[in-house]
Amino acid sequence: MIRLEHSKFVRAPKQSVYDWWTDFQETDPSLSGRIIRRRKMVSKSPAEVIYEDEGRMLGVSYKDRVRVRLFPPDKWIAEYHSSKLDATSTYSLKEVDGGTQLDVATEVEFEGWLRPFGGLAKWG
Repeated sequence: MIRLEHSKFVRAPKQSVYDWWTDFQETDPSLSGRIIRRRKMVSKSPAEVIYEDEGRMLGVSYKDRVRVRLFPPDKWIAEYHSSKLDATSTYSLKEVDGGTQLDVATEVEFEGWLRPFGGLAKWG
């Protein structure tokens, strides 16, 4: 398993950042460049969103099912499951001077023929 962490400053109020990031739609693939090709919304409630994506990343096609648990307005947790990998990303928001800090922590477990690459990513 590998763990990736990233922080980003956003010049917007925390609630606006939360609302934008958690407004999952079938039209979202147009925002991802060419990574996500198609999204199908499975269910959507105030506490949870489930969708399926198809796309291509680093030359590898994928299909995944994503469950997002919502904890407004401070965080959301996305669980990604596919034949290539399983991952969990925790997105946390914190108000700071002039905007919002977005912290993302992702744990990835590669599956199938990609499993050996988990070690390379960890040490590379």
